[in-house]
Amino acid sequence: MGVAIDDGVARAARAVDAMIEKIRVELRSCPLPQGEQLIGALDFDISILDMVERDFLPILRRGAVADKPATFTRSLAQLEMALVDLRYDIAWSSQFTGFSWWLTRRQEELGVEKFIVLPRPGPSDMFRIAKEDLANGLNNIIKNVYGQADSHIDDTKLKLIRVLTVPQLDGGSPRWHPISLGHEIAHLRWSRGHVTEWLQSYCAGTSLSEGGEAALESARVDLVHPPWYVEMCNWLVEIACDATMYHYYGDEGLKLLEDYLSVTSITSDSTTHPAPRLRLATLRDSELQEFRVEGKGAESETDTSKKRKNAFCDFAIAYRDHIRKLLDVDGRVTSDEVAYNSSVEAFTRDLPPSATAWSLNAVLESPSSIETALVRGYWKQRGQSDTWGASEEYLVEHAVDYLQFAHRFESLNRNVTDRPPIAQTLADGMKPPRALANVLWVTKNGVQTASGDQEGVAAHDLRLGRYFAIFKRNEIPVMDSLEDQHPTSAIQSSVEIGWGDRFVLHPGELVLAVTVEVLLVDDDCIAQVLSRSSLGRMGLLSATAVHIQPGFRGFLTLELVNLASVPLTLHPGQRIAQLVPLAANGGRPATGNKYSNYNYRPQLSMVGHDEDTEVLRKLSESR
Repeated sequence: MGVAIDDGVARAARAVDAMIEKIRVELRSCPLPQGEQLIGALDFDISILDMVERDFLPILRRGAVADKPATFTRSLAQLEMALVDLRYDIAWSSQFTGFSWWLTRRQEELGVEKFIVLPRPGPSDMFRIAKEDLANGLNNIIKNVYGQADSHIDDTKLKLIRVLTVPQLDGGSPRWHPISLGHEIAHLRWSRGHVTEWLQSYCAGTSLSEGGEAALESARVDLVHPPWYVEMCNWLVEIACDATMYHYYGDEGLKLLEDYLSVTSITSDSTTHPAPRLRLATLRDSELQEFRVEGKGAESETDTSKKRKNAFCDFAIAYRDHIRKLLDVDGRVTSDEVAYNSSVEAFTRDLPPSATAWSLNAVLESPSSIETALVRGYWKQRGQSDTWGASEEYLVEHAVDYLQFAHRFESLNRNVTDRPPIAQTLADGMKPPRALANVLWVTKNGVQTASGDQEGVAAHDLRLGRYFAIFKRNEIPVMDSLEDQHPTSAIQSSVEIGWGDRFVLHPGELVLAVTVEVLLVDDDCIAQVLSRSSLGRMGLLSATAVHIQPGFRGFLTLELVNLASVPLTLHPGQRIAQLVPLAANGGRPATGNKYSNYNYRPQLSMVGHDEDTEVLRKLSESR
């Protein structure tokens, strides 16, 4: 029996250690900005197995409570499950490295960068930030082994892990930044403790309700606060987070919050949130008289809920203004109005926002001021149009992602070269063919990086995006060029890598990639895409389909082939091909362009949609 117990406990400990090591290995090859912090949090001075063999099993052998092994093994299993969840979250988050980068940046802006925040997929109505279960699981094990004694395991960093649950379908999209990066992250900054500290120093300028007086007394005297007071503090924390969201995203963020609450939130008060109507009124109004509960023994309100609501109405406006003042004094980012107006104009015309409207200083020093402007511009136009859909969402998603690249690229470009940053050369009127740009206007007068330029360049380099589509070679027996290639998931898988990461292209391999730039081709112009000779000499063929039709609008899918005998590494953001505009003779093709849209990910072949495909299929079947 003793040997079986020893083996069972040791086996459970080995499973935990194995899961920790798997996570470490995957994090080292993962582009997540939080990767190093997570590795550090899981770096214990002693393994779980060594702790068990050295400290726990000897206790059992000396004689232990009968259920001690079972309790301890269950604790190990719970810790293992928490690690399994963490591993899943890491794998999911690695698909949204752009969102994770903005997440860590917002933490720095709010002064809460000590926390390790990891996105987690959830249902379509859920945005929530909460503690991870790892620290609790480890603490249960430590208590079983050591009681209150020194555990030799430092779990300080584990206690800093937080999970940000967002909708699995589109929760990482910039259009939801007001809720995810405006409201939810602010929960790391504002807490019930902060509310209590504020109440302790509160000086009432007007008379307070019975609830307000009781709240002040509880804040200043009580060591253990009554439930209604805790609930009131919860409500004020929500107002603080809403005020933070408003600081970044303004009226547009408030309109998004209103729409979101109308669909996902119950209409009445809860122990954690005030009713949506009261919550929105607190952000908009200067007083909340209509929400107060008058009289005693009202049928709809208990005495404690009346105290909670009236105390909240006493303090909510003042606390909201206090938070806004703190954010202003701390110098938190505010939206760039020039970038905002430019994005609104672009979205109104169904065009991508151009980076030429962004100041170089803002790109380098305060990219969030542009990010908030882009998101505000999106929701401004979204609120004025009933026809917006996926195409417009692609525009704001790509613009925000490109902003991250421009910030990191220009920051390094400024530090490693004596030349001025590329964005500055554009501002000075120079038009280098390697200029960094997110939108290219292709005209018969040349390629232009800003709409309305009188003259462009004769050729312009195209940069490699960070999205790839690779073929499932082991799952596809053959591809028939007459078959409809949808759904793409049947024959291809998508790969997203972070800015600064690399993609390895193996000999003879074909992958689909996409350009950083969106192309807007005039109706009287065509364009050709040519492989760069410098990369061609290394074996890379970067453009097998070289012709772009008149009127094309969208991101260009590149067909990349490695003709060399050794693997070749490619890096998102590097110049991969060259775009050459030509004047078109004749009219625009009547069939249009089936690849023309603003999806910034590689698009699979649509040869199955050709107008004569069905005829050729029947001809093939009639053999």
